[in-house]
Amino acid sequence: MVEAQNLLNSVQNSQLPLKEELGKSRAIEEKKRALDADEKLIDTKIQVINELNSDRGSSLRLILDLMNSLPKEIWLTEFKLEKNSVSIKGNSMGSNPISDLMRSMALMDKLIDLAPKPSEVKKDEAGMDVDTFELVAKLR
Repeated sequence: MVEAQNLLNSVQNSQLPLKEELGKSRAIEEKKRALDADEKLIDTKIQVINELNSDRGSSLRLILDLMNSLPKEIWLTEFKLEKNSVSIKGNSMGSNPISDLMRSMALMDKLIDLAPKPSEVKKDEAGMDVDTFELVAKLR
């Protein structure tokens, strides 16, 4: 019986370092899980930043293309650039410049499904006839 007790004590004593090692391993595993979660979060943030940076360049190109295609007889009253669409409202001295703008926009690679809203002829402050218009297009 004493011999069995001594053997049991010996086994238990040999387990102590193993239990300490197991505790260290668990702590390391918890740190690893936390680092993995942090890595995933950082990867997600990097992906969002890269998407924003890529959109910024294409948005700037689109704005420059629109600016360069505006006939001088048109002045804009509103410009909205959203994630999936662009909307332009403005006035023109006649309908021909609006048609020219629509042709230019239809040729832009970044735009699809150009949809004009019905235009109206209104009088401006000086009593001149002014065509108001709105153009909406989806972004590729």
